[in-house]
Amino acid sequence: MSSSGRRLLLPVIGRHVAVEFLRAFALTVLAFLAIYVLADFFDRFVNFLQHDARAGAIIRLFLYRIPLIVTQVTPVAVLAGGLVGLGLLARQNEFVAMRACGVSIWQILLPLSLVAVVLSILIFAWNETVVPASARRWHQIWNEEIKGKQAFTVFTGREVWYHGGAGFYDVDRVAVRRAQLVGLTVYQLGADFRPIRVIHANTATWNGSGWDFDGGRTLEFGGEQAREVPGTPEDSPCRRRWTTSASSPSSQRSSATACSASRSRACSRRGSMPRRAGWTCI
Repeated sequence: MSSSGRRLLLPVIGRHVAVEFLRAFALTVLAFLAIYVLADFFDRFVNFLQHDARAGAIIRLFLYRIPLIVTQVTPVAVLAGGLVGLGLLARQNEFVAMRACGVSIWQILLPLSLVAVVLSILIFAWNETVVPASARRWHQIWNEEIKGKQAFTVFTGREVWYHGGAGFYDVDRVAVRRAQLVGLTVYQLGADFRPIRVIHANTATWNGSGWDFDGGRTLEFGGEQAREVPGTPEDSPCRRRWTTSASSPSSQRSSATACSASRSRACSRRGSMPRRAGWTCI
């Protein structure tokens, strides 16, 4: 109830104004949708010709793009629909008739505000439910059916980059069954983000408690020139451990003792080691 005792929402007037607004809104959405589709079609026309796209793929592409287009043009369509709807009412002198009957401006604008709120809620739900699924579908059509790109839906295990505690890791290939990284490169940066060293290993194999590195070398960036040294430095996350099957028991005991003294977590010694040099990450 208003202060003068009149109803703020008039059912007949509200329904009439809302219907006029929705008609103008629907026509505006269709007009903007047609303009958007035509502009998008001619923008992609060269790609359609280059990749010899089929008509069915093009039609399905724009059909799945319609939900996103509707979401994008709705705010402008609401504004344009309101202006057009109110303009039609004013052109037919319906505003004058309403004002002569004692209808206030707020009683005319309230139905439009309620319709706009309902449209906002519907568009929000539409944007959270329909648009993501349709966007995935039209991206799939555009990349696979039109451009002919291969879909990478599974982890291929090649060219993997990772940022960890030691720096940036670059892995050429991941052998999951052998628990092995092939072509491992670790880039270590300083506080000023300049490279300190680059550690490279041909393979890195997980032994259950750490990594065994094979064929490694380190490129140090100290001084004016960079120098390459075999193995890994002592302050790196992966400490070098040379093991051969011809090593004596005394040398193995001394190596294990030194390993335990330098780290709180001792590196375990295997019963039989292959004849190669490696590293264990501690």
